[in-house]
Amino acid sequence: MLKRNIYIIVAILIISLAPILNADTLDTIPKSLEKRMEIKKYKSFSFGMEINFSNNSSLKNFIEYELPDYVNIYDDNKLKSFTSGLGFFGGAEMQIAKHFSAKLDYKYFLKSYNSSEYIYSNYDFSYNNHEIYLKGYYLVPIDYIIFKVGGGAGFLHSTFNYKYYATETSYTSNGLGITLEGIMNAQLSKNVAGYLEGYISNTFQSKLKSGNGIELKARNGDTVNLNSFSIGLRVGVEIFIF
Repeated sequence: MLKRNIYIIVAILIISLAPILNADTLDTIPKSLEKRMEIKKYKSFSFGMEINFSNNSSLKNFIEYELPDYVNIYDDNKLKSFTSGLGFFGGAEMQIAKHFSAKLDYKYFLKSYNSSEYIYSNYDFSYNNHEIYLKGYYLVPIDYIIFKVGGGAGFLHSTFNYKYYATETSYTSNGLGITLEGIMNAQLSKNVAGYLEGYISNTFQSKLKSGNGIELKARNGDTVNLNSFSIGLRVGVEIFIF
């Protein structure tokens, strides 16, 4: 799962940035983004995918109690503190001053949290998030590249699914998230740029509850949530409108 996600991210990155690595490509671009920003403020739309490494200590604790004889399996097959997930994002951004912009960002994120031990093949633990963030950036345009540094906060709605053989139970929670980001846009044509982002984030979420309001609890009595600290990488495309 992890290797496949990394291969996908690398492939998209190479495809997105390959044209800018060819000097001849710049000859076909009428004006750099920096020059156009000096004349008029931009609006933009970005979209792409991400790989994310996050810890979910409360959920990890729950799963370790659910799996029978977990303490006796090989350490290599036990759950890791940080595991990968995959996300898809889209955003609308508006430049509001010479060096500042604001962005509304949506992300759909999904993650499986399972042991690789074959005796647990009938257990499946996974969750997905719908996330909406309001963000702000400081802009540093340099010819055909724009660097952005900033962050923001947003709302999350999560659904956790616990499947054992043919039985599946779902739980939901809501919460808030904060993020710090660094973005590079490399111009590919008049209005299109590659999108590369690195970020760190933290989420603060309510306790997971079933449809009838019953809280999910681990076998040691702890209530379960999806609070997490994350490090992520995004790649995609951004379309600029002046």
